[in-house]
Amino acid sequence: ASCIDSTAQPEAVFAAEVKKLIADKLKPQEQITLEPYERDHAVVVGVFRPPAKNAA
Repeated sequence: ASCIDSTAQPEAVFAAEVKKLIADKLKPQEQITLEPYERDHAVVVGVFRPPAKNAA
């Protein structure tokens, strides 16, 4: 989180980044912080399904 915005709370940065992923059509399934290995970092696991191609 501090790599993206060092002035904001990590939870706020995580939420904003998840919103960006949702806007890009990723469906978040799980969010895990990387504590105690990396402070103020998280990983988001999700599913992305590209739109189906129309059969011509």
